[in-house]
Amino acid sequence: MGCGKPINDSERIISRADVDMDSMRWDKSSFPLNIKIAQNLDLRSQALASAALDEWERGANIDFFNALETTSHLNFSRLSDYYYRDKTTNGIYLSEIPIDELQAPNLAVTQIIFFTNTEIPSKPFYEILHADIVINGYDYNFSSSPFDNGAYYLLTLILHEVGHVLGLGHHNEGIMYPSMSILDKQETLTDYDKSVILEKYGPGINPGIPSNGYLGVNSSSDLKIVRLYLPDSKFLPGLVIKHKSRL
Repeated sequence: MGCGKPINDSERIISRADVDMDSMRWDKSSFPLNIKIAQNLDLRSQALASAALDEWERGANIDFFNALETTSHLNFSRLSDYYYRDKTTNGIYLSEIPIDELQAPNLAVTQIIFFTNTEIPSKPFYEILHADIVINGYDYNFSSSPFDNGAYYLLTLILHEVGHVLGLGHHNEGIMYPSMSILDKQETLTDYDKSVILEKYGPGINPGIPSNGYLGVNSSSDLKIVRLYLPDSKFLPGLVIKHKSRL
């Protein structure tokens, strides 16, 4: 992560229900973010992850990310280790072993580290410092092919999770729908998705003014973790946008 802000070891995990996701975002001076993908995802899957990053950039016309790089294949039994073992890497990981906090029916989770930025007292917001996507490869199978209906389509899943990385919560429309079925094959953002990301990062919102880091943070206890899970769901016609693969 390029913002260079120190992160301590006393973050507090809080419930998603207690977080106003509409008020959560990166400081624009943090962009472009460095995102790395685990090496146990094959080259085709890595290409899909890169396509998901590109799609969010096109949707907002903002350079959110640096070119995707790989990182070591990590398998931890606790979600917190994906953060504590490497706080400098915002990662996309495929877990192949059981994780205490990530079990069926959850397909994946995005873990976000944040604090309340009060540099401008009249416009406080939850500033993201770090984010990791962990895919549940122990309980579920994922495919890089949109024509494989025996596994969850990886592009749709990563497109959803990258929305969380950017600070979006769940919505009852578009890619941020709060569950995913095995037949969901969305590959591009809808107009609704684009409107949501522009509302968070559009003109006039936190316009690239360099952040002073921890100004306004009283102690490390002000750092918090929120985890946003994507559960499996039954296929619901009418909620799915199907496309042929662009790759």
